[in-house]
Amino acid sequence: SIRNDLGIRSEIDLRKDGEMPIETYTQSVLGADVNYFRTPMEYGDYLANNKVIIQDIFEILSDPNNYPIVYHCSAGADRTGVITYLINGLLGVSKEALLKDYLITNFAKTDGTFRTIDNIADSYVKTLDEYRGNTLSEKIYNYLSEVIEVPTEQLDFIISYLK
Repeated sequence: SIRNDLGIRSEIDLRKDGEMPIETYTQSVLGADVNYFRTPMEYGDYLANNKVIIQDIFEILSDPNNYPIVYHCSAGADRTGVITYLINGLLGVSKEALLKDYLITNFAKTDGTFRTIDNIADSYVKTLDEYRGNTLSEKIYNYLSEVIEVPTEQLDFIISYLK
């Protein structure tokens, strides 16, 4: 199982009410001994609509006792993609690689619709591209600390721990 093979200690669940069975609202499906963090993200302007949730997620990520961590939403593309973009961009992954990663979610699509870079170009990607900083990593760091108000100690820990 994923829990045993990877030693998962914590699950961050980004789904909102109504997107999951009621019995999973309080406990990880991976087991009762896995830390379960419910952080339901809103759709739309992912950064502006989820400031407190993003703060909560980065607080969870800044605790070494929570690792290894798995995080997900319903389909693993949009809300999970935003968090992945923030984390990996913070760590210095290139924008090109992050966008390619987003497009991989098309492999899971069964309804004939596909995601494109245009789907996210005018959302959080544009917001972060236009923020203060010389690199994407700096822009994400500055945005998270100045706009989302994630403490820099948490960001510095996450960068150090995950690199």
